[in-house]
Amino acid sequence: MAARQRVCIIGLDAADEWLVGRWCREGVLPTLDRLRRTGTWIPLRHAEANPSGSVWPTVYTGTHPGHHGIVHPVGLVPRTLTLQSVVPEACPEAPVWSLLSKAGLRSIVVDVPFAPLSQDPDGLHIVDWAAYERPRPARSWPAGALADVISNAGPYPLPRDLSRNPPATEGERWRDHTQLLAGVEVKGTALRWLARQRPWDLFMAIFTEAHAVGHHFWDRDRDLDPRAPRQRRVPATPVRDVYQAIDRELAKFLDALDLTTTMLIVISGHGMDRNVSGWHLIEPFLRSRGLLVAPPRHRSGSLAGRLRRACPAWIRRSVSRRLPHAVRTSISQYWLLGGIDRRRTRAFALPSDQLGFIRINLAGREPEGPVRSDGEYEELCGVIAGSLRRLVDADTGRPVVRDVFHTDETFPGPERHRLPDLLVSWNDEAPIGAVRSEGGPLIMERFPDPRSGNHRPDGFAIVCGAGLPRGRAAAGSLLDVAPTVLGSFGLDPTASMQGRSWLPASRAALATSAGRTSEA
Repeated sequence: MAARQRVCIIGLDAADEWLVGRWCREGVLPTLDRLRRTGTWIPLRHAEANPSGSVWPTVYTGTHPGHHGIVHPVGLVPRTLTLQSVVPEACPEAPVWSLLSKAGLRSIVVDVPFAPLSQDPDGLHIVDWAAYERPRPARSWPAGALADVISNAGPYPLPRDLSRNPPATEGERWRDHTQLLAGVEVKGTALRWLARQRPWDLFMAIFTEAHAVGHHFWDRDRDLDPRAPRQRRVPATPVRDVYQAIDRELAKFLDALDLTTTMLIVISGHGMDRNVSGWHLIEPFLRSRGLLVAPPRHRSGSLAGRLRRACPAWIRRSVSRRLPHAVRTSISQYWLLGGIDRRRTRAFALPSDQLGFIRINLAGREPEGPVRSDGEYEELCGVIAGSLRRLVDADTGRPVVRDVFHTDETFPGPERHRLPDLLVSWNDEAPIGAVRSEGGPLIMERFPDPRSGNHRPDGFAIVCGAGLPRGRAAAGSLLDVAPTVLGSFGLDPTASMQGRSWLPASRAALATSAGRTSEA
């Protein structure tokens, strides 16, 4: 009997759409260029309000943050003013591989960011092993699977979480780059071994090295910026070099993949550009408007409180980035929420490193929140949004805020209560320094983020396989991936999924009639 249809998803985390397209045209990425020419290139366009932390949960659940509740590695514990690291297992939306498992299909899933460790029968799942962000210790299901991978592919050479512990010196930076290149090879070896080792219907794995190199080497790559410093004995194109290493490993993986029976999706959910943002201005902005209020003097006169007020945010941020994840979360809890008067504060900032996140101190939702949920809440959101839109650069007069999004409108859903109330996107034409609004006080805060690159919202997907069209699609969405995977096996999307399948109707009908009844 005919071989069963399979789906393989290879993620190139935060690989930039524009760079990939350019380097394909220039012959730098021959594997991706071949796939681009023989498959369908789908630009992924999604709301500018889409936080970078929500990208992969949106992909694997087919729902937006109002349903899966994840927008950042750190968030509020509901009904408290306590911060905690994201707990993917608390997500109420089932990942697509668990939906397949219920239909008797087998999955191998490796290092999908912010994914739960699923214990599906006949499945293999590895989390937080060779990842950029590692909020938890590396784990696997079955429990011994990760040890087997390491014994066959070797340990991942970059020992720390770069998202929380960036390089502190130039020497460390370039050692990290060498380890990222070696890490691509280890990941490629591991994926090839896993794909051969056990049967699968869905194979999903992410190369997160493109994410790391984009954040930390954007200003060091002379192919991106001719003004990048010339340095002896270090690579001139560190970002391009990592993209090329991934392209080579992808070629090796595809050598053993039969695209007549396998649908391949290569995807990057968002891109990368220089790091220009104003999220660091949210807290001082709220203070300047009298919306974020410090505790009375007798409650804030401690040494820790005085240290916080005297210590600029950029210093606090730089120190905390070099601490263990659990310690850093505890310190963020104190810095952000320890210095506010719970009864008089009407709005406060939540952790972010891209969009600005604002949470209203809402009665009945936050402990001791003073803002009523009637018209007062809506009025306050409108006042804050209007004031933010009028913020201008103190030197040039240009607006610094591109838009303000109300989460009730952008991401409604059962997990809406976990999210910020307002999401602020920034004009990124130039660095954002001192700002003012309507003759108000000057707001100055040094940008505390040491990373030279940060995310932009657009991504891409390349879809290849028998019976699939070639060329360029108009546009797609992150929400489309899960329905496409389900449809390839003749399964319907869940009621909460908001995307649409990329499969032609004829291909979906074929999967329905034969996909699940043929022999593996």
